[in-house]
Parts: sequence; structure tokens; C-alpha cells
Amino acid sequence: MDAEAVQIGALMLAMALVALMFRQRFGRDWREFRLWQAQQRAIQPEPTSISHFMPLATALDARTLPNAGTALLNPPDDLRVLAHELRQSEKRFVLPLGWRSVQGVVSLVHGSLIDDFTHIQVSGATGCGKDGWVRTALLYLCLTNPAERLQLALVDGKAGLSWLGWREKAHVALFAEAEHELAPALTWLTEQRLQRQKILKAAECERWEEYQGHDLPLLVVFISELTLLEQALGAKHLEQWLNSELTSGRAAGIRYIIATQTFSNLSTRFRSQISLAVAGYQPRDDADEPNTTLPTKAFPSSALPPSRLPSPPAGAGVFSCVQGRNALTVRTTFIDKTQRQQLLSLLPTRQTELPALEGAPSKATNLPVATEQPLIALAQTPSQSYNRYDLAQLLLQYLNRPEQLLEHELFRSACSIEHKRLRSYAGVARLFWGKDAAPNKSRLIKQALERQTNPNEPEMLANLLGTVA
Repeated sequence: MDAEAVQIGALMLAMALVALMFRQRFGRDWREFRLWQAQQRAIQPEPTSISHFMPLATALDARTLPNAGTALLNPPDDLRVLAHELRQSEKRFVLPLGWRSVQGVVSLVHGSLIDDFTHIQVSGATGCGKDGWVRTALLYLCLTNPAERLQLALVDGKAGLSWLGWREKAHVALFAEAEHELAPALTWLTEQRLQRQKILKAAECERWEEYQGHDLPLLVVFISELTLLEQALGAKHLEQWLNSELTSGRAAGIRYIIATQTFSNLSTRFRSQISLAVAGYQPRDDADEPNTTLPTKAFPSSALPPSRLPSPPAGAGVFSCVQGRNALTVRTTFIDKTQRQQLLSLLPTRQTELPALEGAPSKATNLPVATEQPLIALAQTPSQSYNRYDLAQLLLQYLNRPEQLLEHELFRSACSIEHKRLRSYAGVARLFWGKDAAPNKSRLIKQALERQTNPNEPEMLANLLGTVA
């Protein structure tokens, strides 16, 4: 027994020595691994305006908001945390969509305006956080992309109260904050798209992504409330404009983010160009499909339809992001006013004036002439004896009051010239307003011809703006 006890004791001692050696070796390796991990985390991303901020050393709360699916209960309220999460992404123009938690694992859902989606619609009842979602996304975009690569066009129409401090920033190319500025802002956007198409065509590029020059930054347009545009332009004209610009803007390097309380009462035509729906709370289930393209019963288990989301204020910042048949429910980071002002101060200040939107925008040099544009189809003709750009601005200016065009010499003269060439009232109407011009436009052309009684046509043409000798 004594010999056996000695053997057992020796065996236990040997095992203890092995365990001690293993622990020392393993502990050293573990400490070295943790040191390497800390060093890797300390490596800064590609220099940006916010890269010099170290991420906060706070653990993320993995709890979800009650009755909000996977939406995180307490998303981090510091943009530096977003920057830390997205710093290793190799994609360009990345947008943070929101935070979610699945089985205790917290993740930041994000996507690229180049690689993952193009145009975005944002919807939700009052108080759900639409403006907050857009502000966070655009602020992150500006902080991680210089003004030479990214420009914003903000079409707010609500006195710009949600965008205080943005007007003077170099990233902002257009700022429309009053109702009377909305129609000129849309004219400016169409003008920008036409200019970009001309540049891309000259460079033999089919898409903006192929262009190697440095004079065409990505243009991200935010329209805050479609109902205000509808009041300014009329539902039909707005639908035509949106369908045209969303269809052709993608290849020209223009991305639209369009927000409204609900898309339920709007036409579905232009929404076929939307690739991502960010949908907040809706009070009725029949609003689920118009705001996400998915009917209520078609939602996957990974997301809740808008009608099932918690209502504001408890559900503020909770959105279901839908792309095709894929959907996720997230909660956006809330950036308070103090931090927002601090981060805005990091953005460079503009050195030039913004476009004036009191009347028609300033004339562009060598504006390309479009064919079959909605509202104004200014097809180029051999007898170009009047200024088609000025006519285009005139037609847009009186979009809702076309009868007042009869008081303008330029309009009456253009009607006379084009009617002699086309021999058709309807043909002239289609040339000016597009192929879907209403019958009353043909009557307007006829009235213009009746009022154009000046017999001395050469003298009349010599007085027109932009006469071609």
C-alpha cells in the first residue's frame, strides 16, 4: 500500500507540474494574443474627419426593444462607435442603417450606395425618427468622404429646421428650405443630371462608376417630404419628374433618399426604381406593402412589418429595412444636437455661394438638349432660332399655371416656329411637355398662335433671348 501511495503521489505531482507548465505557456500565449488584439484595434482606419477619435470603450448592450423584433434596445449614441464598426469595410459610400441583436450578438447593419443599393425611400408616422435616420446616415457619409467625392442636395421645404448648420458646409451643393424654392430646386437637379450625362457621354462611359475624372462627385439628394412637392408641382407632374430622374440618375452618379410619412397614396410607378425601403411605424397594416413592397404576410421572420412595430415615442428610431424579399428590423443611432454640432464643425466650410432658388437657377454653360424629357422634351432641330434653355425654364416656372405662358413673347414665338415645322398643335405640345402632354396643352398652343399676330417675323425673332444669327 505504501508503494502504491508513493506511485499515486508521484503521478499526481507529475500531473500538477505538467498543468503548471501548460498554464504558464498558455497564459503567456493568451497575453500575447490579447496584446496583439489590442494593437490591431488601435490601428486607425483610412484618414477621415472622425478617424482621430478613438472609439469609446463601452460594451454594447445586447438587449432588444420589447415588441420590436431584433431592434437593439440601446444603440450606441456616439458616431465614433459606428466609425469603429465600419472602419474595415472596403466598400465606398457606406451608410449605417441601424443596430440589431440576434441571440446576444450585436451587429450594425450597413450598405453601400454603390455596391448594395441606389435610391432609398424612408417612411413612418410622425415622431418615428425619419429625419434622425437620414441625418445620421448623411453625417457619417460626409465625415468619411471629402467634399470632392461627395455632394448633397437637401430639399427640405420645412424651413430647414432639421438641417441647422448644414447650409454653409462644403458638402452641400443645394439647399432648398422654403416652399417657393422647391420647383427651382427640381429644375436644378434635372440640369445637373443632364450635365453629367453629357460629360459621361464625352468620356464614353456608360455609367458614372466607370468615369475616371475628378469633377463628378457622387450627388446624394434628400427630399424630406413628398407631399410638399406634390402641392408645389401637382401629383402627375411630380410622378413624371421622379420617374425620369430616378431612372436616369443612377447611371449619372445621383442617388435619391426620399422621405414621407407614407407612400400609400402615391403612384407606384417611380417606386419601381427604389432599391431599399426604410420603413418606420405605420398605424394600419394596409400601409405595409406601399411602404416596403412586401405585404404583411410576406415578411420574413427576421423583420417586422411597419404596422407591427412599436409606435412612437417608445418605437422612435425603429425601422424595418427591406431590399427585395430580404428584410431586417433595426434601431438607428440617435445623435443628439450637441454631438451633431460638434461633428458638423469638423466638416469644411464652403467657399462659394449656393445656387439662388428665388427664380430659375443660374444658366448652365452648354446645357445639353434632352429628348423626350417629361414636362419638356426639347428635341434639337435645324431651325434652332430661339433659346431652348430659356424656354425650358419658362415652362417649368409656369408648370401649374400654363395659361400664363400666353403672356410671354418667347413662348408665343416658339409655338409659331415649331408649328410651322411640325404642322400640328399636339406635336408642339409633345415637344414642350413630353409625350404624355394633356389635350389642354394643344389648345394652349393654338391660343398662342392666335395671339401671335406680329407680321414681321424677322424683327420678332431678333428680339428673342438667345437669338441665333
